[in-house]
Amino acid sequence: MQLRKRTARAKTGDLDRFLALHSRFVNPGQLFKDLIEVPGYSDVKVVWNLSWQNFTQEKTTLVSLKKNLNLNDKDHSDKIHTLIRCAHFVRFPGCDDSNLTNEQILAKLNGSAILVGNTKLGGAKTELDRFLALHSVFKNPEQLFNDLINVPGLSKTTEYINNLYSVFESLKLHDNLDVATLWNSHWQHFAQGKTSLDGLKVYLNLNDKDHSDKIHTLIRCAHFVRFPESDYSNLTNEQILAKLNGSATQVGDTKLGDPEIKWATKIVQKGFHAKYQRGDLIVAPTLGALSEFAKEWNPSKHKAPYTSIIGPTMTGKTRLLKELAQYVPVVYVCLRPPQSTGQPPRSGLASEFLPSESNRDMNKYYLCLLAAIFKTVDTFFKEQTKSSALREPLTTWFEYSFQIDNTPQVKFDTSVQKGMEKIQSNHQTCQPGDYQKLKSLLLEAVQKMNSSIGLGRDKPLTLLLAIDEARNFLVPKDQIKGISYFRLLRQALACVPKKQGFFSVFTNTSLQVANFSPSMDRDPILRLPNKGHGLFSPLYKISTLDLNIPPAPTSWATQGDEKFVEGVG
Repeated sequence: MQLRKRTARAKTGDLDRFLALHSRFVNPGQLFKDLIEVPGYSDVKVVWNLSWQNFTQEKTTLVSLKKNLNLNDKDHSDKIHTLIRCAHFVRFPGCDDSNLTNEQILAKLNGSAILVGNTKLGGAKTELDRFLALHSVFKNPEQLFNDLINVPGLSKTTEYINNLYSVFESLKLHDNLDVATLWNSHWQHFAQGKTSLDGLKVYLNLNDKDHSDKIHTLIRCAHFVRFPESDYSNLTNEQILAKLNGSATQVGDTKLGDPEIKWATKIVQKGFHAKYQRGDLIVAPTLGALSEFAKEWNPSKHKAPYTSIIGPTMTGKTRLLKELAQYVPVVYVCLRPPQSTGQPPRSGLASEFLPSESNRDMNKYYLCLLAAIFKTVDTFFKEQTKSSALREPLTTWFEYSFQIDNTPQVKFDTSVQKGMEKIQSNHQTCQPGDYQKLKSLLLEAVQKMNSSIGLGRDKPLTLLLAIDEARNFLVPKDQIKGISYFRLLRQALACVPKKQGFFSVFTNTSLQVANFSPSMDRDPILRLPNKGHGLFSPLYKISTLDLNIPPAPTSWATQGDEKFVEGVG
């Protein structure tokens, strides 16, 4: 009698647990009774904890499960059918199995195929596996997957994965791990607005004539993963691209920006690669000035190790930076707006220098970014064969990092991004000493970098950080401190110690130069004790501006009437 009561209580307790685990099943109470009646209650507890778990998690086969439960196809086909469906439900909750046969479900359970319609795609075992294969370089891809499941739902997320995977497979990108990794980086940059559709098409070797369907799919998929809460069914591809690259905050609402001359891309690109004329009159003096500035940099005398190259559009500012890269390693970043068609295009790291979110400590953020750049440079040059002239490593570095056309420098960008994420993850606390720790990390990184490049002590300039289209630094402001990103970056640059071979340059139009090199009485930044206030002179002697200007007069006596031309007299 007592045994029967204990058994009844045990059954009631197990039923409660079963119902809690299977509350969404159709008539879970009856399913529990069926399971008890078929194999016997004593076996159910063992099966549920072992065989059932193993079967649903692909650790055992249906044949083994039937053997453990003493089931056969002739007498228990309905029970077997129920178990297969239940296993699918437990393994893939929310995924409709009404159109799948038992054989197709078993194929999904054991991982031999992921079914997209009637097409088998090998490799990925679950929707999450396939998602991770396509998004491995995204920040926290598992959380992104969960967010998509929670917002648009599993059905739409599965459709997105199917569509994206169809392009991925049709281009045979899954045949090579390195190629698949590069795909991830290019896809991330396009979906997050860091590179253009043209850049993605160049990498994937797509053209509008032969691959319009694939391009259409990629555009729609990018909108889904970027704006999962937004319906794109009524949007054209052009409207979606405007949203992706930030040229429209709402459909049809184009941002108002500075008017740009729509120079033909091919003509401008040809100019970037044409033979450089009269370099001895432009490059050598500029390199000499920058080297002297790097040598003079002192935190107690200057605000930061930077200057400006100023001049109107099409005067050769970017080309000058390209020429400087033949003599000194240059980290080149173009901050052109995402929607701009100007040349050179926006760099992959532009979003790191101009992050969309400002609800963070931007001083620490820019310290992390600079440290990540120095570490990337350090790692690269450590792997290069030492050369007395440094010509070969410089060329290799240029090809690795300098984006002068629509092809992103994915490896360089990814290295900096991952390095920054690692540094940030190690300094997530808000302890008082964190800022000093990051400054120490920056010092260590720049010292190692300087040593790895190995130009020698007679070379005061070993790395030049070149920020092109720098006027875009003046618009975004930190929401906490209420100051521009440029001023925050300048504060981070000021943390680079002297005599480390580092200097930076910002290219800009002449109308904006006052914002980057303000006079002492107009500079709004607080002047702290023991901190320098001096600014390095801007550079302006580039191709179309000054080559035909006579040398400056050496004294007032020799100046003559020129003083009136310059507005002095």
